[in-house]
Amino acid sequence: MEHLVSSWYNDRSLPESYILPPEDRPGMLPLGKNIPVVDLGAHDQTDILQQILEASQEFGMFQVINHGVPSNLIDEAMGVFKEFHALSAEDKAIETSKDPDKSCYMYTSSHNYATEKYHFWRDGLFHHCNPLEKYIQFWPEKPPKYREVVATYTAELRKVVFRILEFIAQGLGLNPDHFSSELCENQVVLVNHYPPCPDPSLTLGLCKHRDPIVINILLQSDVYGLEVLKDEEWIGVEPIPYAFVVTLGVLMQIISNGKLKGAVHRVVTNSNLARTTATFGLHPLYETLIEPAEALVDASNPALWKVGVVSKESEEESKESFATTPSSGGEEGRPANMPLVKSHSSDFLVPVDISGVLPLPSPSSSHHYQKRVIAVTPTVPATLGSHRSAHPIVKAKALSDRTDNPEQNPTKNGQKTHHTRPHAPPEFFA
Repeated sequence: MEHLVSSWYNDRSLPESYILPPEDRPGMLPLGKNIPVVDLGAHDQTDILQQILEASQEFGMFQVINHGVPSNLIDEAMGVFKEFHALSAEDKAIETSKDPDKSCYMYTSSHNYATEKYHFWRDGLFHHCNPLEKYIQFWPEKPPKYREVVATYTAELRKVVFRILEFIAQGLGLNPDHFSSELCENQVVLVNHYPPCPDPSLTLGLCKHRDPIVINILLQSDVYGLEVLKDEEWIGVEPIPYAFVVTLGVLMQIISNGKLKGAVHRVVTNSNLARTTATFGLHPLYETLIEPAEALVDASNPALWKVGVVSKESEEESKESFATTPSSGGEEGRPANMPLVKSHSSDFLVPVDISGVLPLPSPSSSHHYQKRVIAVTPTVPATLGSHRSAHPIVKAKALSDRTDNPEQNPTKNGQKTHHTRPHAPPEFFA
């Protein structure tokens, strides 16, 4: 815990390991722009659906107001989140080490702190919250009301986010309950704390990235920090009292077959004020089908990603990175911001661009591609040492390795069933 920014930030100037190259520093923020704000309490449900769909297509991010979560509960939740981050490093270590399987833990900058080239100005508390009865015993007991308040708070957020997912599903022409499945069963909380920074012009709280999940819902404090990329310009997401920021992840972009956007965003720091945020994120379990929704694929709209069943990989293996250094190319000339798909049935690495909505390149490309359907698993993203590589690493297993034996691939109502191994934790929630 000695590396936590909150343990030493008052005692020194910005360390060299936090100073980013000039091209990756925050720069100037465009003025006079903001992301859409959707009133979930409006009477016209069709209008709500249309606003959510348009914001998801244009930004991949929007704010929601009149969402039904009581303001006093939001205040209580933010209160215990701030109280936790105000604890001593020793108390934080005790409160986040109850589970040997590490369903609740602290880290600073990223999981790759020891090996990353550059650090980012944040401390994070991460824990699972579904099923509650399994994980709440490992949550912090300090501050005293943490478990009680956060359990109630996440239950309310679950209602909001699944209502939003119903709107998204309907807007895409899918069944309203399309996302009420293994796609969103892994539900986690990440509480980030960004202490006052000696020089916000030289560093970031979190680098440019897309979240390696389906969707998350963020409670900002009243301190500015979140920015989203739109038309190559950074747009500030101004805090609105008691509003939530909804961010679509790269998996939503895949499931929607590119109709919706996984938001590219980052976090800037503040020289005078600390900023605490809390994210409730939804992402799949291992062995969950990740592919463009069948209803969104036809002869006129081919699948932009050929994907399948999430591969079985250990959590440690999933943290492996293919990252390259900033401003450099990667393996076989791969751009530094392009993650890889790794096949477990052969030795080749397939570059797959999920930073934009692009089809898999043809075999005539300069890279070596195999014509096969692949199964992807989103894992912890590229090491923050390569902050230009901050998109999720995607690993793959060839579907040809799977069996067509119905006993080994059981079905339920004509649909493949999914095993339920927990997914690797995301580390890129803003």
